Amino acid sequence: MITFSRVLFLLTIACMLSSCTPLAMRIKYNGRSFNKARTDKTLEKFLARNGYDHDFSFRFREDSLLALMQRPHKPGWKTDFRMMSVLCFDNRDSLIMNWTICEGFLDELCLLDTFPPRYNGPFFPTTLSMELDNYLDHGEAINRDRLPSFDVCFVVYWARFMGNLNRKSIKEVVEYRKRYPEKKILLMLVAIDRDRSWKNRF
Repeated sequence: MITFSRVLFLLTIACMLSSCTPLAMRIKYNGRSFNKARTDKTLEKFLARNGYDHDFSFRFREDSLLALMQRPHKPGWKTDFRMMSVLCFDNRDSLIMNWTICEGFLDELCLLDTFPPRYNGPFFPTTLSMELDNYLDHGEAINRDRLPSFDVCFVVYWARFMGNLNRKSIKEVVEYRKRYPEKKILLMLVAIDRDRSWKNRF
């Protein structure tokens, strides 16, 4: 039997696959507001409770998230923010993969079938150091030098409001690390949930 919560789940996926616009951040799924403010402690508890493996957990700066909403995900795309995204950088800080749910599922695209992951550009010019400037660690800026050495570094956008929708993309990166134990694969989770100090409600 199709339940109301199931219908909302399918509606959420449809929004992400079709447009991924900020409007989706105002939909409610199972009673959880997509733009509800979350504290760092709340997000950390959610990660621990769900067993999401990671090396670092950061969150977006408000101004950086607003800026991302004003630019296309990739050259030639229309302007939209992609909430479910996975970025991968090599050990020279160069972006080699930038996936979003709007492109299809990671496993179906076979982006993680090789080491390093398959290139799926073109991309806008960026580096890992530039991306770190968009994030905060408990309200503090992140110094690139604090990161350990790595062969590749994954950055996964996630949100408390998406619940188990986060699980698939995070799990696939975790499984990827397990397939290459001889490689140094770093995993960062970056929350896009709104912080209580933010002025915008999106």
